[in-house]
Amino acid sequence: MTASAGGGQPDSLLSTERSGTEPAGADAASTEPAGAEPPRGPGQRLAASLRAHPERWIIAAALLVRLPLVFTGLAHTSDIWRQSDTASMARNFWSSGYHLFFPQIDWGGAGPGYVESEFPVYPFAVALLYRLGGGEHVALGKALSLALTGGTLAAFWGLARRSVGRTAAVAALAFFAVSPIALRYGTAFMPEATVLFFTVLALLLFTRWVEEDRFALLVGAGLATSMALLAKPTAIQLGAVLAIVLVRDRGWRALSSLRLWAVAVVAAVPAALWTVHARDLHLTYGNTFGVISGGDRKFATLDTFVSPEFYTGVTRTEVVWLLAVGAVPLFVLGLVVAVRRRGPTVLLAGAVVIPVFYVIVAKYSAGPQGIQYHVFALPYAALAVGLGLEVLARHLDADRRAGRSGRARLLAAGGVGCAALVLLAGAGAYALLLRPDNEVLTSCAAAVVDAVPAGDLVVVSSPYASAADGYEVNYQEPVLFYFSGRRGWSLAADDHDPAALDARNAEGARWFVAYDRGTLDAAPALTAHLDDVAEQVGPGLDAGCGIWRLPAPAPPSNTGDDD
Repeated sequence: MTASAGGGQPDSLLSTERSGTEPAGADAASTEPAGAEPPRGPGQRLAASLRAHPERWIIAAALLVRLPLVFTGLAHTSDIWRQSDTASMARNFWSSGYHLFFPQIDWGGAGPGYVESEFPVYPFAVALLYRLGGGEHVALGKALSLALTGGTLAAFWGLARRSVGRTAAVAALAFFAVSPIALRYGTAFMPEATVLFFTVLALLLFTRWVEEDRFALLVGAGLATSMALLAKPTAIQLGAVLAIVLVRDRGWRALSSLRLWAVAVVAAVPAALWTVHARDLHLTYGNTFGVISGGDRKFATLDTFVSPEFYTGVTRTEVVWLLAVGAVPLFVLGLVVAVRRRGPTVLLAGAVVIPVFYVIVAKYSAGPQGIQYHVFALPYAALAVGLGLEVLARHLDADRRAGRSGRARLLAAGGVGCAALVLLAGAGAYALLLRPDNEVLTSCAAAVVDAVPAGDLVVVSSPYASAADGYEVNYQEPVLFYFSGRRGWSLAADDHDPAALDARNAEGARWFVAYDRGTLDAAPALTAHLDDVAEQVGPGLDAGCGIWRLPAPAPPSNTGDDD
């Protein structure tokens, strides 16, 4: 690589040389000049604190910005269904007993509603907060997510400082904090903040163990990995990342360690046992989120991979929600530099594993219902963005020293433009989270509360079909159930016929609720049946909420002879 004549810095932005940057893990105190007088005034102390510990200010600002989101309720159209299910599980733990191994949803019909799900550590913890707080307060669940987000940012700072230079680590942490996907799930009533915390913690502890070879670090990494797998089975890709890091930094012989395999088994066994138990819940009670035993399919068919929609969908989510548009050039630059430097290993491992993960869960990774799958890419993307910004800043400084003012201005404008776009995208995501939506569903739920006595079972019309591409999918509509506090059945869009409704009526359903006119218009036989046998008592479909009182089932006839 040829050095520039004036500043002694390489000409190419893709240079793998690291002159002018601190080694990873350098002491933050080294940024203070030797022999400098201690700051005296408040302004000087603040400036010194910003220089010495920028991570503290970034994390504090990130948490402060997110604090109003704790009190916004369950927001955002494509997430509210899962937030409602999670909130239902927390409510049921709190109101029906703290039975950790038997999570309950509200759309399980006349049964108890036990459901096949990931290990419910997050909703169970929220239920405990309800008990301490004296009642069900959604803000407590969102506050727990916020606290986990703070832990994630702290763990990521430790990972970044061990992986890249200080400037890159600061930039990576700042980007991690403002990424739209981090804003979206940082306070959501979902287990995403939980799994991201344990994922980043596992990455930090494992990379430390690879460097320091302390068994306590390996055990900690194993426990964090185990909790990530329990929180979300999709965290299984973390194991591949850790394996690549180990082999890349220690060689294939490292896999012969018995202690390593013992920790790996201990990490995997709880998730495996839970998966078997959760499968039994589905087979016994018929309710599932589609974890492993059916009911929904995360995997794609061959048609998915020959369709351009898959590739454009994944790219759109990465560009808009992960990289906030403006960070795309920095991400590409950082990734190319990492490849040419052959490190940091954790970034390269993530760059290999995450695309494969998207292919495995291709059914959802390309669409708006699967944006949460992309949170796993955030640590690696943030490291790449930080590395790209560090390289950009280094060459900007070199150009200024060498008197290349034109190129320096161009680089500065590019950096400012990228930062502005990132902040704009983050602000847009933040505004979406503040804006109330799903008013049709929540308003209809309020009407159900007024019309339907507590304890009565309802059937809720779902606009979603029970199958797609020949496979079962989750069609249940949990939002109305959660916000109304009622229980019952969801009726799939392709099951809207009189016989299906009558069967639910015979099982105990007393009410039928629909909010989507198009779904009922496509089922004229059911609509006519409702006109014949049921009484419409709600605001009506034109107002977004039809509520029908179903007839009481006839008592069973006694066909035998009386004694």
